[in-house]
Amino acid sequence: MQILRRLIVLAFCCFTLSGAAAEEGAVSEIDFASLSIVQKGRVWDQAIHILGGNANVTSRWVDDVRFVVVADDATLENYTLGVLKQISTITSLPLEKVRSPYDSIASYVRALQQAEPYQLLPCSLENVCVNLVVVVSDIDSMSQIARAVPLREVYQRSLEAGERAAGTEVVCFFAPFQRASVIRQAMVFVHADLPLGMIHTCLQEELYQSFGLFNDFTDSEYYSFNNRVVEKKITQFDRALLHAVYEFPAGAPAFKVVQQLLTNLENMP
Repeated sequence: MQILRRLIVLAFCCFTLSGAAAEEGAVSEIDFASLSIVQKGRVWDQAIHILGGNANVTSRWVDDVRFVVVADDATLENYTLGVLKQISTITSLPLEKVRSPYDSIASYVRALQQAEPYQLLPCSLENVCVNLVVVVSDIDSMSQIARAVPLREVYQRSLEAGERAAGTEVVCFFAPFQRASVIRQAMVFVHADLPLGMIHTCLQEELYQSFGLFNDFTDSEYYSFNNRVVEKKITQFDRALLHAVYEFPAGAPAFKVVQQLLTNLENMP
């Protein structure tokens, strides 16, 4: 999900919200078999765009996913776990929930500031660290986290007071770390001041996108990654595209993945 103003570096983006009213735009469930040839072509075109373009290769996780939620609202951990269990089922990736040893967001910030660069926390005695961190906090706390990790410059800038004073405020984003098309780590941020329904929407979309669905297609009628700020659900096309990505090794051509996507959709009962 991306909101009204875009900050893009390579394939990754931060998501922001201006003062303009959000347009309704939830994607409803659609029967693929009932679509026309032209509509199926749009499913293809939008999937290719979400994967970075026809000449692009896909990125994906290959290792176990060890995640932690850093938030003051304890119920968000269970919600996040539910979303990640869906993703684990779709991708066949092992999933492990790690209990946070930090009693507040401030204590997590302090721990990061004392840790090695690019090391997400917590880590075990065997120095096995979490590789997916979900943060639901205020922007100032996330700004400190972004500098401490550090996240890439585009994320740090989007959280600065000057950017927010210009009339744009970050709502949520995902920040992946990858090498040779393999996603090694990721951090997801959601603004804690959002209504609960929007927090849930952000968690769904940012988590799904952090597993390799990096781009948005504006006003997509099939995929939920459509730049609209509304409460919505992950669609069957989102799930099918993520599944297709994980039918191939990291670095697979995007067009082959989308060919498989359409084959899978055609064969769905």
